[in-house]
Amino acid sequence: MAQGPIFSPVELGMITDCTLQYHFWRQTPAEPEAVALAEVVGETIAYLHAAGGPQRLNLPATLRDMTRFIPAIYQDNVPFQTAARQMTANYHRRLKTEWARVIASNEAVALNIRLGRGLLQVEGVVERVDKEEEGGITAVQFKPSPRPIPTRNLETDIETTLWHALAAAAYPDKRPVRVKYLWLYHNREEGVELSEKQYRANLEKVKGRAQAWLGGEILARPGPYCAACPFKYRGCPVYQNEIPADLPETLTEEEAADLPDSPLSATFLARNQSFAKDGDFVENKTDP
Repeated sequence: MAQGPIFSPVELGMITDCTLQYHFWRQTPAEPEAVALAEVVGETIAYLHAAGGPQRLNLPATLRDMTRFIPAIYQDNVPFQTAARQMTANYHRRLKTEWARVIASNEAVALNIRLGRGLLQVEGVVERVDKEEEGGITAVQFKPSPRPIPTRNLETDIETTLWHALAAAAYPDKRPVRVKYLWLYHNREEGVELSEKQYRANLEKVKGRAQAWLGGEILARPGPYCAACPFKYRGCPVYQNEIPADLPETLTEEEAADLPDSPLSATFLARNQSFAKDGDFVENKTDP
């Protein structure tokens, strides 16, 4: 069977929630400072792990090492460096009590999901894998952003379901599988252990919506995720008559009318990617 399109868990989450949101997202440039901040914190954490953890690399040394990962353009940006230092310090302190449980970090994994008329591939990097006392594992994903933590139901969250699937595929002998997010700036965590019933229901939803996207669907699907959608007042037809008087600071009325009335047709960009794990995704009878 021919190779299908490649998605990250975040991308498939958007497609499953609202294909119009994903369509807008693909046409919107990433915020350079937010990307750079995430990269600096991610590289610092990876270096901390590789150095042997917080017992071998103390916090002052970790923060000194972090400076070499900061791009020259942000060397004099005090808010940028303050946010990066806060997230790194929060994680370093947390890791002191969690390091003994860490069994892997920055693990690239991939799996195939069969659809009714094709195949799609999901790949991502599980940023940390922790062992649990009962023999299971927890896939830990970092959220290095100072923005407010969005409200979401992790049991029905598609991104979470796909991180679960990736971790389960990489560790077929480890059950149960849990997923946990660390909001580094806020020093908060949220996690979930999906039931088999909920996991399979979420996966079926992914398959149905992904098949529709591959068939060319670009459709606004209102839901709880609209509250955090950056395009809610920037082209979404559902809210085109509900633009509030006090628009967010990052949005002007001119920007709200900037997107075209009729979106472009759905297309896929050609990508050349390698996989850490190959083969079809098999839905086991055991608890996911």
